[in-house]
Amino acid sequence: MNAQNVIIADRHCTLVTAEVQKESCPTILCCMHEGLGTDEGRLEDAKAVASLMAEMTAKPFNLLCFDVASWDRFLSPWPYENFTGEAGDTLSWISEQGIPYLSSIGLTGKTLIAGYSLAGLFALWAARITTLFEGCASCSGSLWYPHWAEFSKSHPLKQNNIVYLSLGGKEAKTSHPVISTIEVCTKEEFARIQSDPHVKKSTFEMNAGGHFTKTLWRLAKGMAWLVNGLG
Repeated sequence: MNAQNVIIADRHCTLVTAEVQKESCPTILCCMHEGLGTDEGRLEDAKAVASLMAEMTAKPFNLLCFDVASWDRFLSPWPYENFTGEAGDTLSWISEQGIPYLSSIGLTGKTLIAGYSLAGLFALWAARITTLFEGCASCSGSLWYPHWAEFSKSHPLKQNNIVYLSLGGKEAKTSHPVISTIEVCTKEEFARIQSDPHVKKSTFEMNAGGHFTKTLWRLAKGMAWLVNGLG
C-alpha cells in the first residue's frame, strides 16, 4: 500500500491507498488524531492500522485519516459539560472538502466511516444524519453520551448500511456514573440497529480489556469487517 501525508483545506490528513485501484475499491474515513501532532506520527499510525487491516481482509481498500483540533469540540454532536457539540463542522468538512478531494484523485468507490471512542460516536452520528456513507464502524464508541438513545431512536440510518459495533469487556468497570453505562448503552444501540430496516448487515463484538487496550487493533478489526461486509 502507498501512504502519504496530505493537507486538505488546511486540515492535516494521511492517505493510504491500495496498490491496485478498482472501481469498487472503498475508502474509509477515520479521525485518528487530535491537534497538530507530528507528520511522522500520523503516517506511522495510519500505516500501522492499514497493515493490521491487510491481515484481516484480502480485499483492496483506501484509508483517509484526518485530524480535528479538539475531540471534545469537533466530534461531540451536541453540548454536554466540556463538550461543545461542534461535530457538524467536521461533517461539513468531510462532505465539502474531504470527499470531493477523494473524487478529484479518482477514488470514487463506496465511502465508509469509522472511529474509536468519541470518534466512534461521531461516525455513528454522521451515519444517522447523512447519506454519505454506506458503512459505519463505531469501535468502543462513546455511546454513553447523554441523550444519545433519544437521538438514535428518532434518526434511523439514512440508507442501506452495514454497521459494526465493538466494546472492551472491562470498559463499564469505572466509578464514573455516566461512562459506567457504556455496555448497556452499546447493547441497546445494537438492538436498535438490528431492527432498523435500512441496515443490511451488522455485528457487535466484545473484546478483552478496557478502553485503551489494543486500540489500533480494535479499530483495524472494525474497518476490515466493513471492507469484507460490502460483498
